[in-house]
Amino acid sequence: GAIANRWDGTVTVNSTNFSRNSSGYKGGAIDSGDLGYGSALEISDCFFEENSTGSVGGAIMNYGPANITNSRFEFNSTFRFGGAIVHSDDTMTVSNCTFLENSSSWYGGAIHNLSGGATLKIINSTLSGNSTGEWGGAVGSYYGTLEITNSTISGNASNQDGGGVWSDGLLDIAGSTFSENSSTGGAIWNEGTLDITDSTFSENSSSASWNEGTMDITDSTFSENSSNHSGGAIWNE
Repeated sequence: GAIANRWDGTVTVNSTNFSRNSSGYKGGAIDSGDLGYGSALEISDCFFEENSTGSVGGAIMNYGPANITNSRFEFNSTFRFGGAIVHSDDTMTVSNCTFLENSSSWYGGAIHNLSGGATLKIINSTLSGNSTGEWGGAVGSYYGTLEITNSTISGNASNQDGGGVWSDGLLDIAGSTFSENSSTGGAIWNEGTLDITDSTFSENSSSASWNEGTMDITDSTFSENSSNHSGGAIWNE
């Protein structure tokens, strides 16, 4: 795409716009790092719009530690994983960011957290109107750790599982709102370990959460969720 950061390099980007960049494989705007290398990425006050890739990470493909703050991602797309971002290995923190109308065909309409060694932290952010053809309308997390804190996940959609979030690793949600997400498992589809604290789920469909793993809910509110079959709020088996 626009920037390739290889091996052990560090990239810092501030107050920059990335528009309509593309890659045939990964990272339509930024491709940072590779498996087994400690590349670092720092992004603040940036705007990513209509970037695309043929495989993974419509705007950003990242391996290694990363911090993304005060940035917007709109209308980015990919054929496979992560309409805006794919993260693999180490910890990525996304704070005070907005993800609007990003899309993927497989996992994670806005963000996909890939691999068991990856941790994704989403803090004080909004993910709205994102979509995927398969799993996780806003966020997908494959065997990794996903933490969502003080964030809004609204109006996202999946044609299959988890209109808001799909996870089969560790998923921790605190102080967040899930509203008007739609799919099988309207807000959350969980196949791992799920902890929900002080959060609100409203007007999601087909069901607010689908759980096939371990789930713990504390001090939360579920209202006006709906289902065409079972589990308007939560399906657990």
